[in-house]
Amino acid sequence: MESAQSAMNSGVCKAALSLQSNALSAAQWANTQSPQAPLLCLAGPEGGLSPQEEAAALAAGFSPITLGSRTLRYETAPLAALALWILS
Repeated sequence: MESAQSAMNSGVCKAALSLQSNALSAAQWANTQSPQAPLLCLAGPEGGLSPQEEAAALAAGFSPITLGSRTLRYETAPLAALALWILS
């Protein structure tokens, strides 16, 4: 488990889908990341991550990003984030 965590922290771009107003747009965030780096995207249910879950994600090095003003289903939100990542 420890080696998996260290692998996750080395050169991986970590994004947490967020409904918070201070979150960067996914496209803005993607433009600040290395395009060759792996992406680890954390998505919650349709209502978003709980405040405790989001705080834990931020403490683990995830950046809060938003996909816009519409709330997407949990099945489609990570795919939308991946599409923006690929196209940025």
